Order: sequence, then C-alpha cells, then structure tokens
Amino acid sequence: MSHRFHFFRAGGVDQVSLRDRDDLRSLKDLDHKLWVALAMPVTGVDVDPETLALLDHDHDKRIRVEDVLDAIAWAETAFTDIDKLLVGASSVELSAIKDAKILAAAKRMLTDLGKPDRKVIDVADAVAITNAFADTVLNGDGIVIPASTEDADLRKVIEDAIARVGSVTDRSGKPGIDAALAQAFFTDVDTRASWLAEGKAAAVVELGPSGLATGAAAEALAAVRAKIEDYFTRCRIAAFDARGATALAGQEPDLVALGAHTLSESDEQVAQLPLAAIDKAARLPVGGPLNPAWRARIDTFVRAVVTPILGARDHFTPADLAAITAALAPHQAWLDRRPVTKVDDLGEDWIARHKVSA
Repeated sequence: MSHRFHFFRAGGVDQVSLRDRDDLRSLKDLDHKLWVALAMPVTGVDVDPETLALLDHDHDKRIRVEDVLDAIAWAETAFTDIDKLLVGASSVELSAIKDAKILAAAKRMLTDLGKPDRKVIDVADAVAITNAFADTVLNGDGIVIPASTEDADLRKVIEDAIARVGSVTDRSGKPGIDAALAQAFFTDVDTRASWLAEGKAAAVVELGPSGLATGAAAEALAAVRAKIEDYFTRCRIAAFDARGATALAGQEPDLVALGAHTLSESDEQVAQLPLAAIDKAARLPVGGPLNPAWRARIDTFVRAVVTPILGARDHFTPADLAAITAALAPHQAWLDRRPVTKVDDLGEDWIARHKVSA
C-alpha cells in the first residue's frame, strides 16, 4: 500500500485519521483488519438516519465496508472536490457539483423555490422542495398516485394496480404507478379479458346461451368423474369374471366396521364404498339406489350435465360419459389455456370494464 495513513488512539484503539481526499480515495486499499468495525447498524447510533439510509444501498439495515467505499466512489463522480466531505456544512456551492444531472436538479429546485440566481443550495432548500412536492398530486414526475384524480373509479384502478404489480415512489413520497407498471397491469387485464371472452364464445357453441351452465357442468363432471370411472371399471371386471360382482362390491367386514360408529353422508369411509351395486352391463342407476355419500354430487351432475346434454334418463353408461366428455372438451381445453396473471382475483365485470383492447 503506497499511501501513508495517519492514526490516532482513542478508547484504547488505534484508528485511521481521515484528513483529506487522498485518505478517502485510499480507504479501498486499507487492510480490513485496520478498520475499527466492518459493519454497523443503521439505528441506535449518533448519525443522521437519512444519511445512513442513503449509505445502506442494499437495505440490509447494516452499513458495511463496501457501502462506505461505494459512497466515496459516487462522491468522486458527483463533486469536484471530495475534500469538502470532511468539512461539516449545511450547504454546497453549485460550482462544486460535477455531475450534470445533479447540478441540473439543484438549479431546478432553486428555480422552483424562486431563487434562480442563487449559487448555493442548502438542506433547507431540499426540505422545502420535498414538502412542496408532498402536497402536489400532479408534479410532472411521470408517476400517478391515487390522489392524482377525483374520479372514484379511476382512483380504485390505481389502487388495484399498486396492489397487484407494485409501485414506485412519487416525488411526494407516496406510492404510485409509472408508465411501465401501468403497461404491465393493463397487459394482464387484456390477457385475462381475452381469455374470458374466448370462454364465453365457447360456451355459446357448446351448451346454449349460458356460459355459467358450461362452467357449472364442467365443475359437476370433475366432482364425480373419477368415481364414475371407478364404478364402470368395476363393472367391466365383473363382466369379465363373475366373481368380480361380489369381490368388488362393498365387503362385509367394511360394512361391519361402519356399524361401529355414528354415520353421516359425509363420512369418508362411506365415500370409499362403490358408487352403486355392481352391474355387469355397466349401467349406473342415477335415478336409483346410490352410495349416500355421493348422492348429492350425482344429483348435481345429472341436473347440470346429463339432462342438458343428453336428456333425462334413469341410467348412465360409459357411452354417455364419453359423449359428455366430448361435449365439454372445448371448455376443458379453454380452462387448460388459462393464463396466469396478476389480476386473476379481479372480477369478470371489473376486467370487462377496464380492458384496453377492443
């Protein structure tokens, strides 16, 4: 290390003395063992908390060696003479600012405060401009906050967008959305609106004018399909081997076990029994005796699916199941294409009212 640091002793510890710009620039070469501490908290110390918040780049609530070195590197690009960092002051001369963007911002602040000819900007000026923006809802920063509009519906849209795609901080210090977030939000709105419209069109083709009927039919089928397929499989085995009609029906030990406790139609052990008596012809008696744990679901299935698609009937067959599955296939394919968006929890009416695409 070519730079010669100077040390002083305080509290029984040797510490580096930072005297000028050369000391600051050479800190990156100082052995970490010679630092008094390699990290410190951002709270509970006698240092301005806003300064510590700016130093804490990664927001881990600790100021580390890298944070200090990054701040020095930034200061080199921002100011003409970093010696000034070692002198306490509440103001900075405009001529001392090297970064063109920072200089332009400082001049704009002074102009907005009615001090266009001033050559110095101080902390009071920064506080004043911040307070002014805090009460300004349209401040030209490209960010809209809920308070930017008096329209209740539009305000709700902004709030919904913030809740789903996040926010950026407005000059006033309040959360809002910029063009990028708005684009992301309404792209998701349009994506979901397109998918919903596609589903309604498919519903009209398949089951008449009621899209809700199609959705209800698909849900009713999904609720019983596996159990119905299980029943038909048992029937096919019984047709293949006559012993299957007995072996695949509810076994006596299972029924005896059920008798040992209080039963209800929601009992899981009851639900595990076959759907109905095994029939070699594979006919499910939807109008006859059924496993009581499945009675309500089968009745819903008949009402929402079987009758609208096939018409009224007392028995249901594998061919009927195939016909219903084929009829609902377009709807299922539509469900399978469901996009995952950040607006999935918003209602269909909301989506329809606020979509951007025609």
